[in-house]
Amino acid sequence: MKKSDFIAASIESAHIYYAYLEQNDKGKIECPVRSIKLHEKKDGLALYKLEFPKDKRIPPNTDGMEFVIKGMRYTQKELRIALVVDGVALLVQPVAENLQSIFGELKAEDILLISDLKFLVKNVENWYKEYGNRISIPQCVKFPPYKKHENTRETPTDEQCRALDMMFTRPISYVWGAPGTGKTRCVLAHALLHCIRESHVDGKIVVTAPTNNAVDQTLLGVLSVFAECGESELNIFRLGTPTAALYREYPQICEYGGTAEKISALKAEAYEIEKALEQRAAESAVRERILRQHQVFNEFESALLHYCESLHIKELLAAKEREQAELEKRRKH
Repeated sequence: MKKSDFIAASIESAHIYYAYLEQNDKGKIECPVRSIKLHEKKDGLALYKLEFPKDKRIPPNTDGMEFVIKGMRYTQKELRIALVVDGVALLVQPVAENLQSIFGELKAEDILLISDLKFLVKNVENWYKEYGNRISIPQCVKFPPYKKHENTRETPTDEQCRALDMMFTRPISYVWGAPGTGKTRCVLAHALLHCIRESHVDGKIVVTAPTNNAVDQTLLGVLSVFAECGESELNIFRLGTPTAALYREYPQICEYGGTAEKISALKAEAYEIEKALEQRAAESAVRERILRQHQVFNEFESALLHYCESLHIKELLAAKEREQAELEKRRKH
C-alpha cells in the first residue's frame, strides 16, 4: 500500500464514520446530574453547581458538551460552562432568558449532560488532511525476533507464539481472535514485555483504541500481566483522560492525574481568589459609599446649623425692631 492510498483511506473512513454517527444519532455520552444548587450570583447572573456521580469523571476539555433540560437541548451559548470542579462537578451560568427564569426551580433529574464525541472523528479526518504527508509506513522490522521469557507466569500457546512471531518479523501485522482467546492479556502484553526487556530496543510504543474505555480495558489487562511478571507499571504512561476505574487503581501513570488535575485545581483556586477580590471590591465600594453619605450628611448638618443660626439672628433682629418700634410709639404718646 502506498502512503497516498493509506492517507486517502484514512480520510474517507473518518468521513464515512462521522456520517454514520450523525445519521444514527450516535457518538454521544449521557451523564445524569446528581445534585444542583445555587453557587453564587455573579455579574447579575446566577451561577449554579451541577454535581455528577463520582464514577463519571468530567474531562477538563468541555468541547462538544451540551445539555438536555426537560427534553429541550441547550448549547453552551445558552448555558455557559464556567468551570470544571475536580472532575466531578460543573459551574454553569444560564445565559438564555428562558433558562434564567426557570433554572432555580429545576431538579437534578431535569438535567442531562450530553458529551458529543463526534468532534474526535472529525479531528482524525482533519489531522490526516493536514499532517498525513508526515506519516512514514515502515518497510522493515526494527525489533528483534520474539523469544519466550522464562520469568512469565502465563506461557503463550503455539498459536499465540505464531502471532507474536508475525508481529516482530513483518512491518505491519493484523492479529484477530474471538473474545477470550488472549489477544490482550497474552499476545499484546507479551509483545510489550518483549520490547521492554530487550534493552537495545529504542523508541516508544503507542497503544490506542476507538474509545477511552477501550484503551483503559486494554491497559488494565496489560497491567495485570506486568504485575504478575514483576514489571513496573511506570513503563506505561496513560495520555488523555482515563476512566474512573483506571485512575482509581493506577493514578501514578495517568496524565490527567498529574498535570491536567493540577491545572484544574489552579483554575478552581484562581476562581476562589477572583471571588474574594470581588468581595473585597464590593466591601470597598460599600465603605466608599458610606463615607460619601457621611460627608454629605456632615455638609447638610453644617448648612442646617448655618441656616438655623441665620434664622435665629433674623428673629433677634426682628424682635429688636419690634421693641424699638414699641418704644417709639410710647414716646409719641
